[in-house]
Amino acid sequence: MCGIFGVIEKNKVDKKRACHALNLLNHRGPDNTSFFWSNNIFLGHTRLSILDLSEKANQPMKFENLIIVYNGEIYNHLELREKYLKDYKFKTNSDTETLLYLYYKLGNRCLNLLNGMFSFAVYDRINEKIELFKDRFGKKPLYFYENSNLFIFSSEIKSILHYLPTVPEINEKAFMEYLTFWAPLPYETFYKEIKKLPAGFYLSYSLRERRIIDFKPYYELPLKTDHSIFNKTKESLINEIESLLISSISYRLLSDVEVGAFLSGGIDSSLVVSIYSALSNKKIRTFSIGYSEYKRYDELDYAELVAEKVGTEHTSIVVTKEDFIEASEKILEFLDEPISDPACIPTFILSQKVKEERIKVILTGEGSDEIFLGYDNYFKVLDFYLLQNSLDENLKGKLLGYHEKQKNLTREWEFFRRAFSDEIIYRSNGENFTDFQKVCLLTEALKPEKFSSQEVLYFKFPVIKSISDFSLLLSFIDLKVWIAEVLMTKLDRMTMAHSVEARAPFLDYRLVEFVLRIPQELRLGNTTKALLKPIAEKYLPHSIVYRKKKGFSSPFLEWYYDVYGKEILVRLKRMNDELGWFKKDFLEFLFSEGQKGHFKLHMWSLILFEKWFSKIYGGKNCAVV
Repeated sequence: MCGIFGVIEKNKVDKKRACHALNLLNHRGPDNTSFFWSNNIFLGHTRLSILDLSEKANQPMKFENLIIVYNGEIYNHLELREKYLKDYKFKTNSDTETLLYLYYKLGNRCLNLLNGMFSFAVYDRINEKIELFKDRFGKKPLYFYENSNLFIFSSEIKSILHYLPTVPEINEKAFMEYLTFWAPLPYETFYKEIKKLPAGFYLSYSLRERRIIDFKPYYELPLKTDHSIFNKTKESLINEIESLLISSISYRLLSDVEVGAFLSGGIDSSLVVSIYSALSNKKIRTFSIGYSEYKRYDELDYAELVAEKVGTEHTSIVVTKEDFIEASEKILEFLDEPISDPACIPTFILSQKVKEERIKVILTGEGSDEIFLGYDNYFKVLDFYLLQNSLDENLKGKLLGYHEKQKNLTREWEFFRRAFSDEIIYRSNGENFTDFQKVCLLTEALKPEKFSSQEVLYFKFPVIKSISDFSLLLSFIDLKVWIAEVLMTKLDRMTMAHSVEARAPFLDYRLVEFVLRIPQELRLGNTTKALLKPIAEKYLPHSIVYRKKKGFSSPFLEWYYDVYGKEILVRLKRMNDELGWFKKDFLEFLFSEGQKGHFKLHMWSLILFEKWFSKIYGGKNCAVV
């Protein structure tokens, strides 16, 4: 796992400035920093050594006319060597060399052969082009900037900002998407002109033409279920899923350094830990987090039960309010832009402990809920889709007219409105501000009525309109939005802040594709994770498999209010004096509700945005710079 950074400039790259920008990624790769520089091109790499710890495996790596800088892991790289690269003489045991030779032999066709997480750039010196690639589910980040004289790419925004002569304007479109989805959706970032490469995409830039000449997806999720699966018994189906999960975890143990695991005590991380332990010939290291107050968020008892049952070498961290607030003040340094997932804070703290214990690689449970339908909210939404499909148009119109007279801020009111309006009901697990709530919050300076979250989804992911299986639709939206733009961003930034690589076995593309092809009737069952729980029963106590889901919760807002109190509202109003984006009465309403434990995520998104805005643009007395 690493950091990559590159600059192509019309005249000549400022080598000193580029090196400074590259060094800002040292937390992603503290083991080595190297670069290639030749007048108008700079390719830099910071390395976290995981596979082949020798200097020969450092990057940038060259072969014939190609130079690669690569961030990630290709778990099946040894198989790829055996199948496609028998005639090549390898100098290292690294997956970087495998990827470089495979690209040389197959070009872009190699992408669908890769099982892993990656973002990488390949410079072709003969054809004078550079190509950028991002993995199927957005596990590894890649940002870029382009104008007629300059092209920059980087694993993190901070390095691009450092190389630019001025900070780009704030991106209002990204802010509107952030309010709804917790993060800007591709291609947006909070900075105009700085874009992010979407999951499963590649980009080709011509040095001769000084422009992007190709930009498109190389991968798409399954869009239809496979009804031939009905011919299989439920037992054989579950056995296939279990085999894929075991294979996925086994792949992710490929490492020349020790691999640990996060353990929350929920079914997902507990199952990963249990299977990992069964595959290992020694005790594995596991890590959990709990809280000194607000015990309703604490899951240490469950985690310790699993650790004892499995027999891991377990570390529990009990976090105080002071620890939590200190971490909350640091996360933006590594996020670079607001991502309003409060789980960033405990993930940051947990990753810090992992680093202190000299663990470089960690397994996690992300992705299970989205493919196995693990959220209660999924079942509520499916009921609304059933309602929507059961009503004729005349009745919908009458019900909508009556419903509009009862306007309120609840999620239920909004779901009924969407059902009666024939709108897409589900807009990601992390949906925060609804369109109506944004109208209540925002002034006409932002024209909130023009930013429909439905239209954003249709524009970004037009295939949504063709998905008829509602359970597949929910998973598709969450893999594109919730996983790719929120959870993977959180996981990457908070672990890499401490030079720790996180691997998510549930997001092995073979497992994801297999489960998504299972028809709704089988995938739904009569409980959340109906196809995963029978597997978990083989490995875990009944009390873990069937306990109520908590999620990665924390007393984030309670502690923030304890420490900052009314200063939170003062800061928000001060920011609004500069921006003019928010209705003061509604800001005061949300602040007051936050004190009561209501609209917690709404408040957190505004708090985080204010912290970022004040750091980057504050005090300039203008909405954009």
